[in-house]
Amino acid sequence: MYLQQAIFKVYEVEFPLIPDEKLWLEWYGTRLHPNPVMRRKSTGRPIFTRFCNEMDEGEH
Repeated sequence: MYLQQAIFKVYEVEFPLIPDEKLWLEWYGTRLHPNPVMRRKSTGRPIFTRFCNEMDEGEH
């Protein structure tokens, strides 16, 4: 947990302005491609992982 003084200290420094997007250099770097093998299975219902206890039992 951060102290309030520590959080305010961050904003004491003036942040540099972001230049106009037209002045940005052209980006020729690599493109990010997601790995389809690591994708989560989306079919079916989600797996129920909650542990039930006496409080979850219905009234009879």
